[in-house]
Formats: sequence, structure tokens, C-alpha cells
Amino acid sequence: MTVQTSLLDGDSPLWIPPDSDPSAFSKPGSQSPGPGYYQVVNDEGGKNSFGPVHVQMATAVSLNTAYTDLWHHVAFDPVTRRHPVTDMAKAFGVDVAASGMIGGANPMEDEAGIALGQASLTAEEQATTIATLADNGLYHSPHVIKKIIVGNSVTPAKITTRQVLTADQAADVDWALSADTTGEGTAAGLGLDNGQPVIAKTGTTNLSQSAYFMAATPRYAMADAMFVNKPHCPKRFEAECSSTSALAFAPPAGIQTLFGVGGMSGYGGQWPAYMWHEYFTKNFENVPVEQFLPVNGDGQRWNLYGALPKPKPKPDNNPGSQCQGQGQGNPFGCHHGQPTPSGGPTPTITPTGFPTPTGRPTPTGPHFAAGSPATGSGGSGGAGAGAGVVGLALVVVAGPSLPLVTRLRNRRSRARTTAERPPGG
Repeated sequence: MTVQTSLLDGDSPLWIPPDSDPSAFSKPGSQSPGPGYYQVVNDEGGKNSFGPVHVQMATAVSLNTAYTDLWHHVAFDPVTRRHPVTDMAKAFGVDVAASGMIGGANPMEDEAGIALGQASLTAEEQATTIATLADNGLYHSPHVIKKIIVGNSVTPAKITTRQVLTADQAADVDWALSADTTGEGTAAGLGLDNGQPVIAKTGTTNLSQSAYFMAATPRYAMADAMFVNKPHCPKRFEAECSSTSALAFAPPAGIQTLFGVGGMSGYGGQWPAYMWHEYFTKNFENVPVEQFLPVNGDGQRWNLYGALPKPKPKPDNNPGSQCQGQGQGNPFGCHHGQPTPSGGPTPTITPTGFPTPTGRPTPTGPHFAAGSPATGSGGSGGAGAGAGVVGLALVVVAGPSLPLVTRLRNRRSRARTTAERPPGG
């Protein structure tokens, strides 16, 4: 897929077909178009309907519908009977069994919620993922020890490396992630001020029971995560917990949440992004500016929206009402405005081909890029995650009284279980 010119479907609400029918188009509207469809809305109760939207914009404003629809087109390959999304997650170092994607009584790999973070990832897995993308698609297993020296004997760490994406493929993904800290992104204004480019993505579960921010420069990567101690929802509040507008209001009393911590509503683009910004500004402000590889025009132009509507420019008399998701009440940055479709109707392209992780895990010795910092040489909490990229994982836990406690904890944040699980393919 050509990442610069392809169009995703940002309509909200949007009914997503099962992944067993990857060529079917999703349908907008309030009524289900048929059995097997699953309704998804964008943040804030579905008031943010973007229509046809480009990949970078959909990523920056974190459009649920655009990426759930894209997931259904590529999540299952009817020819090979494989699940490319699950395979790709595994290649990036995600424990797909522990995350809930495969195995167990209710595996998630055929569920649309996979696109929205329904599976559980550790902060380490997220740091490793963004580090792999920043390091031109090259994965390195997380480690905190580079080598052991005893006298004249040197024992290097046994690091697993593999090429998950080609450098060109990684460059395309990096470009799609490069607007998250800009004026249109969910972490607007929380990049770096010294000219270093930043790729980033925010994430927030329903009721703000956990929130993430993972981001990287061409040299360093880090993921920040905040959790509550008891991420659960009593049965009497199931409707509120599963509501797609749950992030727009204070959760019912008795539910642990990040809502209200520090006067914020608990989004990943708020405190997690702010902590990343502060840490990187303090520690890497004087690092020489490097650039990610440029985006390229490989692949076909996908149009997952269908026939494009004619542009109808409308004056924005209330720009604040367009503040999407994590910008709500966020003094660190709030974006607004909707993209205006350009051009007339274009031929619909049926997606063909699936990204395939390349190479097999191979234990190797230390592998460092020329002039790169030593992998795994970070301080407390450091996790080496790349040859030219050092990945860090920072976990913050909020207890019942919601104090901020900075403790490193290798734990999983289970996203809420929806009242209605997406149908299997």
C-alpha cells in the first residue's frame, strides 16, 4: 500500500465486516448492514466522522474506524489461512499467546478490537516495537546487559536479531507515525524542540484505566505506560465501561481510573506523552540531529472508502468542537479541523498481498551501528532494543487513591473486555 496517497475510511459510526471477507467494504450508518458486522465509532461518541482520510492523518488523530477497517482487509489471508497481523506482532517481539491474540478459550486474532489495542502489550513490547521501526525495521531482543567482563575475558550478550521490515517499509511506517506530535496529532506539541524528528503513537483504554505513549527519534526509543492497580469493571457498570464515549466523562464511582490524575482525563497523549517529552528533552536535547529515511512511493494506491464525495468546504465557526480524543482538555496540545477530500472519484483498488516478516530469529553477538550508542547502556529501566536505537520502557502505576508512583513493573495492561466481542471471521 502506498502510504502517502492511499485513503482510509474515517466515517463514524462504521460497520466492519468480518476478516473472513477482506474484499468487502465497511458500511457507515447507525444500523447493521447484516450479520457478522461490528460497529466501531471514533472517540467522543462518534461525533468525529472524517470521511475519506489519508493514512498519516488517520494515525495522528487516532481514528478508530479507519484502522479497524484497514485491519479487516489484512487480518486474515484466505489463501494461506494465516493471520498476517498476528504474525507481524510476533515478529516485532510481542508474546502473542500472553497478549491474548492466540490460544485460550477466546483468542482475539479474528476480532476487530485487535486494531484498537484490545490485546495486552507490555511497556517493554511497545518500546521494542517503536525501536524496531526507528532502526529501519531491524529487531533486537530487549536486554539490559551488553557484555560481561571478568579480567581479560569478555562474554557478549546473546541478542536475537531479525529483519522484520525492509528499510523502505519501515520508512513508510515511520512517515505515517511522524505527525502525532504535530498540531494535528493526539500528542500535539510534545515532540522535541531542537529539530529532531519524532515518530509516535498514543493509546488509551476505555475508562482511562491504562494509557500509553511510545515514541522514538532515529537514535533512541521509549514507551511510557500508566496503569491502575485493578483494571476491572463491575457488572452493574458494563454499559458505561463498554461505551465508545466512555473517555468523554468521569467514570462511575468505585472504578479505578486515570481520569482526573493531575487534572487530566487520562489519555496517552497527556501525562505519558508529557513524561516522554520531559525525559527526552532533559537527556537528549544536545544529541546531533538525524533524520529518518525518506518515505517512498512503493506499492499501490488503496482506496478503502469507495466513491469519493465532492468537496463541500464549510466554515469552521467553532474550531474547538473538533478537538479529537486526547486533545480534550489537554493544555499540552489540542488539534482540530477535518481533512477536505481532494480530487474526483477514483477507481477502487482491492487490496492485494500481505506484509510478510522476513528472516528467522538468529542469536548473534553484539550488533551496533557505526557511531551508535551501545545498546542496553541505558540507566535504570533501560532495555536495549536496537542496534542504532536504544529502547526504554517506563511504567507508572496509579493506585486506588491515584498517586503517581514511578516504579518499573513488567506487567500487562489488559484492555477492557467489551460487552459485545467482535465476531470471529
